[in-house]
Amino acid sequence: MGVFKGTGFYEWAFEYELPADFSVKSPTVQKQYHLQSSHPGKCCSVQYAFDEILISYSRIYSDQPIRLQREIKGECVEMIFILQGKSIFTINREALHAVTGNQHNMYYGYGCDEEIEINTADGPAEILVIHLSKSYYFRLLHQKGNHQQSFFDRVMHHQHGFLSPTNFAIIPAMKLAIDEIRHCRKTSSVKRIFLEAKVLELLVLQTEQIEQEKKLASVHGLHHNELSRLTEAKRIVEKNVSKPPTIGGLSKLIGMNESDLKRGFKKIFGITIFGYVSQLKMQRAKYLLSVKNKSVSETAYLVGYKNPQHFTAAFKRYYRMVPSQLKKGKLS
Repeated sequence: MGVFKGTGFYEWAFEYELPADFSVKSPTVQKQYHLQSSHPGKCCSVQYAFDEILISYSRIYSDQPIRLQREIKGECVEMIFILQGKSIFTINREALHAVTGNQHNMYYGYGCDEEIEINTADGPAEILVIHLSKSYYFRLLHQKGNHQQSFFDRVMHHQHGFLSPTNFAIIPAMKLAIDEIRHCRKTSSVKRIFLEAKVLELLVLQTEQIEQEKKLASVHGLHHNELSRLTEAKRIVEKNVSKPPTIGGLSKLIGMNESDLKRGFKKIFGITIFGYVSQLKMQRAKYLLSVKNKSVSETAYLVGYKNPQHFTAAFKRYYRMVPSQLKKGKLS
């Protein structure tokens, strides 16, 4: 289905209904959609629904930007992960919020009309949205002193919008959990348990990241400019996991001397730069081995190890098993 609207835009309309409490009685309901318009473009979507959770993964192909229309009746709490592409949300023709590739945020919608402009200029857009019922979300996270208190207040007062005006980076651990959801081959009630566990894992990772951002805002003894530079250093490391810059190179990139960089990074993020790089490498290695089915030697090379033996030793220290054991125990 597709209707051309305006120069350089295609407008696709999607409509599906969910129970008010998102309750689904069968163990796991899975639906797959393949939509293709009369204009160049295609959307492939897989959805899982169970209890108070609905998972929707979509991959959108188009040689032009896509504008999606969505009307929310009732309430909707969503965990939004933009893996690739760029999405711009317009709510009731007023608020604009852009989420680009490798970013995530949380959204609450209540009785509003939305336009979502999806840019696919750099390849297909990949979007994972996890819908949670309000009651489910509150049972898990509504507690005094929680760093999401302002978002809870928004939900309580039926004020649509995003949890944070700035988005958060999708870290390797999130990427691994998302890919395990996408490639889940388990059946019956086992699939439902597995998928809910992965949703909870993503929620934990999101919450930890939000708390870390709040911690950044409240840290004493560091100037705001220093905080910005240390946050940028962390982003640079995350983008260059296989070939991270040296401490000296990183200090030059952010304009901070090496001793202040090392001391500040440990103070803010609770881990050394070397420790964080190792953590990211191991998380990516696990993803390559278990999801992408790469060989041990190829995985070692892709995460930046020249010697597979050195990689195996590092992997064993981190996960308490050698990489070959993970591959042998891999479940399809």
